[in-house]
Order: sequence, then structure tokens, then C-alpha cells
Amino acid sequence: MATIIDPGSTVTTKLRLFCHQQELAIGTGFFVSADQKIYVVIAWHNVAGRNAESHQLLSSHGGIPDRMRVLVGCRGHLGEWDEVDVPLYQDADAFAPRWLEHAVHGSKVDVVAVPFEVPGWADIRTISIVNTAPRMLLRVSMEVFVLGYPRGIDGGRGFPIWKRASIATEPDIDLDGTPKLLIDCATREGMSGAPVIAVAHGGFEPEPGFVATSNHAYRFVGIYSGRLGTDEIKAQLGIVWKSRVVNEILSGVEAG
Repeated sequence: MATIIDPGSTVTTKLRLFCHQQELAIGTGFFVSADQKIYVVIAWHNVAGRNAESHQLLSSHGGIPDRMRVLVGCRGHLGEWDEVDVPLYQDADAFAPRWLEHAVHGSKVDVVAVPFEVPGWADIRTISIVNTAPRMLLRVSMEVFVLGYPRGIDGGRGFPIWKRASIATEPDIDLDGTPKLLIDCATREGMSGAPVIAVAHGGFEPEPGFVATSNHAYRFVGIYSGRLGTDEIKAQLGIVWKSRVVNEILSGVEAG
């Protein structure tokens, strides 16, 4: 019997952040393609090693990541992976970041794109796989999923955990003057940078003026970057940067 893997499970990558040989953090990322180049999308605070708002150091050791180790699928072997080291700086003194951040909001948008050189053996699956219905109508209270690695845990053979969530704020409203919304979800560390997707089985409601043409469809909603506040139990509100920030980052070409 053939193994059935949902396309959404193939677009994420587990990331480990290092300062020299010291592992500092685990995160989640995904691949995007633009102008015939491949990028890894990840949370700004993971690559910078600092809180995106206060810029305070996140590591108790005071370390700042200088590279990340990316889990990459092997071509022709679904569920088999190898790791690729990706430098985060153009220089040994860590003064010139390689990542691109938002040209208008900078680190206030807690998302970056890191250039990635694809090995010849790699099977790169970009986020477009789970954006087959970009005009799917989003509504407050709608169910979505956060695809990531809570506390480094995977769903077996390197595939992500699907955390169920619901949209907690009006999707058309930008919170705090930035392109973000909130979700209600019991997320955990290790999921920062995870894609958030809506899944429609058996049809979906399109945006006004558009027609639904698929019975099984996905919409890429945005990028999860952490919880609101520091309380893990009471609020359980996650921050999601709207999907459009990826194109804004790649078109703005603002170095970190």
C-alpha cells in the first residue's frame, strides 16, 4: 500500500541555529522561489538572536547565530533528509548579514528571507504547493494550521506537526500598523517561522469576484513568529505575518 503524504507536510524545514559550535535554538522555515533563486523564510528573531521589538539578546549565553543548519529533502526519496549549513553573514566578523528583511518595517516584521544554494541532490518544494487557492476567503474564526516543529518534535520521518488554530482577528485589518493578524493556538517554541495555511476539503468560499475551482485546496495565510506576550497558558495568541510580506521582502531587497 502506497504511503500518502499531504503536500503541506513537504514544504517545511527544521532549522537549527548555531554560534560557532554551540546550538542556540531550533526553528521552522520554508522555501520560496523568486527570480530563479531559492530562499529560506524564517523568523527575524531566530537569525538575529534578538527580540524583534526590544532587540534584547535571546540566548542566556549571549550568543548570536552565525549559521543555520537546514533539513533538506533528498530527491527521489520522500521522507529522507540531509542537513545543509547556511552562513548568516557575508563576513567572519558578523557585520554584514546575508538575509533580506522588510524594506519598510525592518525587524518590526519578524520575518526574513535567507538566500539558499540548492545542492544537486536536493528536492526543494516551495510554499507555492500550499497556495493553490490564493483567493480563498479568510474570515475571523476560520480554522487554519501551523506547520512546524514544537520544541523540535516532528511528526515522524522529518515531517512537521500540524497545529490546529483559528483566526482570532479580522484578516483584513493590519494590527499595530503592520501586516499581521492573530491566531488562537497552543503553539510552542521551535515553531517560529512556520507557515500557516488554510485547507479546504470539498470546496471553499472565494473572495468576491472570484470562482472556486478546486475541491481540495490550500491558501498560504502567513508566517507564525511567536506568541503574544510571555504567558504560555492564559493568552495563547500567536502572531502571524500576512503572506504578502514574503513578496514585499523579496521585492524590497533590504539587507539585514
